[in-house]
Amino acid sequence: MNTDKIKKHLAEYKVNILGITENGEWWKNHKKYEHILPIEKRFENIINTELKASLISLLESDSIHIGFHHMNSSQALALNLFGPLVLSKKLNKIDNVNISDKSVGRFEYIENTNENTNFDFYISDGDKSNYFEVKYTENNFGEAKSDQEHKQKYIEIYKKDLQSISDISEHEFYKEYQLWRNIIYAKKGNVFFVLPDFRVDLIKKVNDAKTRINNIEVRNRVHLLSINNLVSKCKEIPELKNHYCEFEKKYLKIT
Repeated sequence: MNTDKIKKHLAEYKVNILGITENGEWWKNHKKYEHILPIEKRFENIINTELKASLISLLESDSIHIGFHHMNSSQALALNLFGPLVLSKKLNKIDNVNISDKSVGRFEYIENTNENTNFDFYISDGDKSNYFEVKYTENNFGEAKSDQEHKQKYIEIYKKDLQSISDISEHEFYKEYQLWRNIIYAKKGNVFFVLPDFRVDLIKKVNDAKTRINNIEVRNRVHLLSINNLVSKCKEIPELKNHYCEFEKKYLKIT
């Protein structure tokens, strides 16, 4: 689906559902866009049900992205998607996650500050780890320059782990840098790429990458998580139905 169509839908949602006609500014060029909220109204990007205040409390103030006020913010989407499951202790609704009642969900998770991969969401359960990367309107998984800084990082941090699971080249690694950095974490836990069904382009990229993983155990820990399917399941939870119906209206029902 064309991402401009999604942004147009979100701009209409901002006006018709949130009642906000003012447009917000993109920090990169200081221009205003219809799908961006005024910065002071950034928390209007949290779905306005009885859960809103509790959802906001799940994010630490210093972890809020500079683009959180964009209606298509993946950080806001992740909070709207997983936050109610954290609050209601129903994280077991997520497919391919085998967890106990003692599981803990966290947003904006960085496991290794030297390596600095940031996951949108993370579930820990004893010694079990589940890492989640959310994509919505991003054009692609992030690339990296093949400059000296990244070459040194490749040699010191990634090369050994990467070569133990795949035969992709260093050049290929830079071209799909974020994708493969995340996949490497499947050596120690489940890695989920969280996507709406209409992002067939990114779904294909994940599936293509999985064919390049020659370690079967690692390959089986790399998952695609359909936002559409998860929302359908969550709508069946009586106390969360209103929230996920609104989520569907905001993010998925695009005509």
